Amino acid sequence: MARPKLPQNLRPVAVRIAPARSKPYVSAKPPVATKPRAVVKVRAAVTPRAAVTRQKVRPAEEAEALIRDIATRRARIADDFYEIGVALNRLSARPLYTALGYTNFDDLLAQRRVIGRVQAFKLMAVTQAFDKRQALRLGVEKSYALVRYVAATPAHDLAHSLAATNARIAGKRLGGMSAKDLRDATKRLRSGAPADDHDLKDARATARKLQKKLRTEGAKTAKVRAHREGSGVQLRIDLDVKDAGVLLD
Repeated sequence: MARPKLPQNLRPVAVRIAPARSKPYVSAKPPVATKPRAVVKVRAAVTPRAAVTRQKVRPAEEAEALIRDIATRRARIADDFYEIGVALNRLSARPLYTALGYTNFDDLLAQRRVIGRVQAFKLMAVTQAFDKRQALRLGVEKSYALVRYVAATPAHDLAHSLAATNARIAGKRLGGMSAKDLRDATKRLRSGAPADDHDLKDARATARKLQKKLRTEGAKTAKVRAHREGSGVQLRIDLDVKDAGVLLD
């Protein structure tokens, strides 16, 4: 069957439809620049033989320097006693004196003639107990006497706190005490005798009066002493046998 002819103006036109192109996605936020990863290289620790040698020598070098410093300061020990004590405390460390070939600190002091042993430990004790300002204010002898006093007392007092507060010791303020006063107070503590109190002072006054009376009456050798016995105070009378008859008449 023949196709009917269409009019000229109604002829089909070939239309070519191009495929739609997709638009690229654009984020609302700007892209963040990423840092490149750091590459960490780990090196094995290498200890040269020379470095090991230097480490072994270092304590000996420090010890020798301390000995030289002490020797220089000894000529002005009255002013430099605190620095000498600090140096001695450091020198007494085991790694230092063993580095010089000594088995103990006492041998080092004796053989190298650094300083006398008693004086050395006195200065070391002072620097351990006080700061420099307190030690210089008290002086070396008074500082050490206070250290000994604290060691003798059963209380947990610290020497530096006693010095800072000008504490009262045996009835006196520390500022008005001498090194001898502190040593006497220490002896009383070590012997178990308490510090002076009013009862004991009164007893001593009575003892002096009684001694004077006995001697006036003919007991020339009479000696009367007051002492504490337990919680009380007693008087003790000593005299030769030949003077006893005077009291019995």
